[in-house]
Parts: sequence; C-alpha cells; structure tokens
Amino acid sequence: EAAKVYEDVSARVKDVSGQGSVGKTVAFFYINEDGAAVTRREGDYFCQMIEAAGGTYVSFTEEGAADSSPTTVTVEMERFYEGVRDADVIIYNGTIDEGVSTLEALVEKNGLLADFRAVQNGDVWTCDANLYQQITSMADIIEELRAALTGSSEGGRFFWRLG
Repeated sequence: EAAKVYEDVSARVKDVSGQGSVGKTVAFFYINEDGAAVTRREGDYFCQMIEAAGGTYVSFTEEGAADSSPTTVTVEMERFYEGVRDADVIIYNGTIDEGVSTLEALVEKNGLLADFRAVQNGDVWTCDANLYQQITSMADIIEELRAALTGSSEGGRFFWRLG
C-alpha cells in the first residue's frame, strides 16, 4: 500500500515538474520579531518544490546574512528589499508567526513591502501550519504552487491569495 502511494505521488510530481518553468521568480519568507526577513536556504526541500512547480526561487547566500539555522537564512530588510522587490510572486510563510490574512496586514509588518512588484500586482500568497504537516501531500502542494504561479487558482488547501 505504501509503495502504491509513493508511486502515485512520484508520478504526479514528475508530471508537474515536467511541465517546465512558468518564468516567474518566487520569494518565500516571514518577518521575524526583529523586522528581518527569514527565507528558506537555497536547495531546501521547499525551494525545490517551488522549482518543481515551475518557479525560480529567490535565494540569499550566507554572505551578508545574519546567523541562520540549517534550513533558513535571516536577511536584513534592506538586503531583502534589494533581492525581492522585483519578484513576480511572494509567499508569506504564515507557519511561523501569526501569519497575515490581508495585503494590508502584510505591509504593516514592514512598509517597504508596499513597493514590491508582487504586492502592487496582487500576486501575494500565504500558507499556514498545515503546509508542514502534510508531507504525504507533496504532489498536492506542488500542484497548488503551480496553479498559483500560473494564475489558474485563487487558492486551495495549502496556499491562498491575500486580498
């Protein structure tokens, strides 16, 4: 039974990733209590899922980043602004803090976010703790990410657009 589930998930992931790039850059982050952006480390499994969905993950190297965990990189807001301001899509990681439910709430975390192309274009998404509790739903997550990146969905079980 486990092998059948694995084969199904594997085939669905292969199908989505085989559809190629959608030509959009994607940032995934949250704002910590110090006002810095916390992003996933390049090569992290979530970054790989964004890439499998057809996105190009906006990553930050260790150079100039604050001391970070094995899975995240903490970036001062000025540097984050430089790297993400022109990203096509941003996903606010609401799994760590209380999250956000509107674009206004996102911009309240830091006013610089109002200048971001994705915020101005309304291409801002969020998620909650369910994202990390569903490892057997990897194919569903990647499919939802692709739908978000292609504009064919307003949201689903794991991601939803901020309005």
